[in-house]
Amino acid sequence: MPGVPSLGFLIAIACSFRCGTNTAVEQLFRLLHLRPLCTQPSYARADRPELLRLIADLQPGEVVIAEKIDRISRLPLPEAEKLIETIRDKGARLAVPGIVELTDIAAGADGIAKIVIESLQGMLLKLALQMARDDFEDRRERQRQGIELAKASGKYAGRQADQVTHERILSSGLAATASAGRPS
Repeated sequence: MPGVPSLGFLIAIACSFRCGTNTAVEQLFRLLHLRPLCTQPSYARADRPELLRLIADLQPGEVVIAEKIDRISRLPLPEAEKLIETIRDKGARLAVPGIVELTDIAAGADGIAKIVIESLQGMLLKLALQMARDDFEDRRERQRQGIELAKASGKYAGRQADQVTHERILSSGLAATASAGRPS
């Protein structure tokens, strides 16, 4: 349809969706000519190969749809803005439910009205990115405090070793091969 942007990619990162496990969702993506982005959920890192591949493959006019802004980035604000700018530099748009999209309104405006609308859009995006980062940092801090309290009361044991995997590595000889390359 004329005037409708191509939806080339859909960032579908959610607890309920894992690539390869939900064939109904994957079939829907194929019907709509969308490709899901499947990554490990570590949105506070800039080196996410699948996201970087998505950005490299973007074509002008495509729309990157994210379930939530924190699925794009939980990076510090300057790094998150750089990531978003990379998407925009490719001529693509970012669409996130819950974040007001004023691009179409700005396109129809001119002069001061256009400047104000674009500035408002930028401010809303920055606010959402900063809130995602703050939420990430708050969770990490609460987790650290909880572990500290559990250790103080003797209830924290940390992650337990996976004995089955450990034994399998030892019996396969992989441990000797891996340690052979290390300097002593």
